[in-house]
Amino acid sequence: MRIFIFILLVLILSCKGKREKKEIIPQEVLTQLLEGDLILRAGTDVVSEGIKMMNEKDKSFSHAGIVIKDKDGKTKIAHSISLGNGKKSLISEDLIEQFLDPEENSGFMILRYDEIVDYKGQISEEVRKMRLEGIEFDHKMDFKSDEKMYCTEFIYKVFKRVNKNFEGILLKNYEGEDYLPLENLYLNAKCNIIYKNQF
Repeated sequence: MRIFIFILLVLILSCKGKREKKEIIPQEVLTQLLEGDLILRAGTDVVSEGIKMMNEKDKSFSHAGIVIKDKDGKTKIAHSISLGNGKKSLISEDLIEQFLDPEENSGFMILRYDEIVDYKGQISEEVRKMRLEGIEFDHKMDFKSDEKMYCTEFIYKVFKRVNKNFEGILLKNYEGEDYLPLENLYLNAKCNIIYKNQF
């Protein structure tokens, strides 16, 4: 009986191992990605659902990052995210497969700003500088401070550092305080949707 159970477990595990990985982004889309493109994702956990509700018009997305190239030329996504549990949350650099893990996200969208295309060579360098500055995630959502930044604030300030005249993303104001909801990254005429997918 024990031998039978052992063989059954081996068969089940071997089947799981042979399961094909679902392609997250088609290869033709991956090859067209540029530094400075934005990727928005739709997280499925409780925190992500809460962030979606902060949008007024479109509650599809919960987080965003910038496409960069690391020192080895690999395409990565730079983003500011809270790690929780009191951990120090610095700017992260993840592979696309990690950032868009289908186990934790239900879909994503890729955007491009024409105002940023000419500065694509500077985006990755600016992100590296900000990482060296030790910028952490901003739990207080204080847009005035540059020492800590939340995800959309990080994107906005990277763009403004490389192009001081960048006006593609409009801020909102609540009781005298500027803030940037996720939907303002894409609900405007200045950005182009490159690709959109649901898992």
